[in-house]
Amino acid sequence: MDDLTDFWMHTVTVTPADTADGQVDEYGRPVKAAPVTVTGFVQESTHWVRGRDGADVQAIATVTLPLDAPRFGTGSTMTLPSGQTGTVFTVAVADGYALDLPSHTTYTLT
Repeated sequence: MDDLTDFWMHTVTVTPADTADGQVDEYGRPVKAAPVTVTGFVQESTHWVRGRDGADVQAIATVTLPLDAPRFGTGSTMTLPSGQTGTVFTVAVADGYALDLPSHTTYTLT
């Protein structure tokens, strides 16, 4: 059993940034992969994070998912239980299996 199972109480819908098998529409735009529903822990709070260019960016939420949940890249969009939608800005993987610590993936949304 996952040590964080009791915390996985929120449902999030994710539209991956990755394209669906490299497909393009009739205008040559990448076709997005189908949305996926996952269960994790959502903390909606406004805070500042540093962008790649060094500028401050306002984050709207932190979403934590089980390590064995599908992995999503930056640019993916997540619809939170409140209905608010954000874009994945950072992804942090905490794999503590060798140390017998809880493992999870954390996403910062802007």
